[in-house]
Amino acid sequence: MFLLLLFVKKLYIKEFYLSCIQTGKFIFDLISNSYGPNIGYKLIINKNDFLLSKRGVVFFDITLSNNLIFLIFSNILTIQKNSFGDGSITIILLIYSFFKKTVRMFSRGVSLLEINKNYIILFNIVNKILNMLTFKIIGWKKSKDYFILSVYSNLVSKLYFFRIFRPHVLSSRYAELCVNASLTVYDYKKNTIKINLIKIEGRFGVLAEDSYLIKGFIIQNGFSNIWVPKKLHNAIVMVTSNKLEPSTIDEINVVEINQFDSFKKIWEIKKKFYNDIIISFKKIKINLLVTQWGVKDELKYLFFKNNISILCWVGSNNLEILSIITKARIIANYFDINFNRVGFSKLVREFSFQDHSKVLIFDNFYSPKCVTIFLICTKNFILKENKILIKNAIKTLSILLKTKNFLLTNGYSELVIVITLFNLNSRYFYNSNDFLNCFTASLEIIPAYLLQYSKKNSKLFIDFLKRKIIILSSRTYIHYSDKLYIEPKSIRQSIYYLVFKTVFILANISKVLY
Repeated sequence: MFLLLLFVKKLYIKEFYLSCIQTGKFIFDLISNSYGPNIGYKLIINKNDFLLSKRGVVFFDITLSNNLIFLIFSNILTIQKNSFGDGSITIILLIYSFFKKTVRMFSRGVSLLEINKNYIILFNIVNKILNMLTFKIIGWKKSKDYFILSVYSNLVSKLYFFRIFRPHVLSSRYAELCVNASLTVYDYKKNTIKINLIKIEGRFGVLAEDSYLIKGFIIQNGFSNIWVPKKLHNAIVMVTSNKLEPSTIDEINVVEINQFDSFKKIWEIKKKFYNDIIISFKKIKINLLVTQWGVKDELKYLFFKNNISILCWVGSNNLEILSIITKARIIANYFDINFNRVGFSKLVREFSFQDHSKVLIFDNFYSPKCVTIFLICTKNFILKENKILIKNAIKTLSILLKTKNFLLTNGYSELVIVITLFNLNSRYFYNSNDFLNCFTASLEIIPAYLLQYSKKNSKLFIDFLKRKIIILSSRTYIHYSDKLYIEPKSIRQSIYYLVFKTVFILANISKVLY
């Protein structure tokens, strides 16, 4: 059984790398042809031969089943993922690029052990360069755009990998939400982001781009008295954990219910109790009551007449969080009310959804600040995945803010990093004409554009990008197979756009630290 598992594991590893080589070769040839016939050369004679020569094909057949060639590709995959971010897209192109280089070196007599050792040295050097290429932040206004770009490039490949509809638009929106939320709870004195003050909530909706940032806290309830306005400005909040009812009437107040006049006495006690509550509320100008219990209809009507909103049946966890954020103390009895025990919120508003559910938003707190990223997703599993992605993006952003250095990540930094890698690669492994290939490998965003224009030209196709995950021996391997149609002109325009945008960003950074 163990030998069978090893055989199946090796088989799927081979299919994964074979798919990476096919896809990387196709994109490289496509872009080379779109730039013109004089740039580059044909690397593959036919569809089934993936290398430079017959010797390379023999090498592929013999050594791809060898553990050493797996070790080389595994190093590329692991180091690239750990050092340069999520490598789900870029690895496809990098494996093809390095596989070409490996075949060339092997044909010149260089051993696979030496090739693998040199690749490890290269990645270590580039990792150091990556850590040194930090751009100093000059003012918050300017750096905010850089942060949004960084988070965007971090999210776009992952959203694309999960087959999210319109990943660019959604990544741009999520990046803006993450950066605005992080800067809102940023502590300038300690130079940290208070991640515990960022809450991520979500509901089902039509458009995911409708997600928005709430500078406050959400409670999954609406106002209990439905007649009051749905917005409260400059709310003075009272938080109580006890029932707003007089103590047990027949015991504490010694009222024996044995005749009709007893009900009048009970009503007089309740009336006095309710009037005392209203007077104490109006004295401090409280206009919002948050309680863990329900409220009688008679008292609700009195609150309505005196323009006091009610929020009933709030859970103990939300009650404590709300008391911390609004700086209101949880009161057990109404006679303990004073101005030092109430809380404040600049805006409290009720929001309704299409399924008639309601939430109450405590917005724009005075201090401390609290933010909620409210996601709109079409399906439950998409909501869960997006929550995880945003949490990871905020953690990455907290590192960038804490060091006060900014590094362009993934799609944009790889324009610099991969070119540097191939320059170092040329020093170690002789000169090579791989600039165009490394250039495409540096732009992680290209495959998304390939999908965007996939149905415009039916002449070009490849088995590509249908997600299939096989978990064997606690490791995950990904195999891609599906039809893809691509338009070369659109890819060329996308590359030009990314080049100019990247150069513009680098040119506008005033100081580079080496």
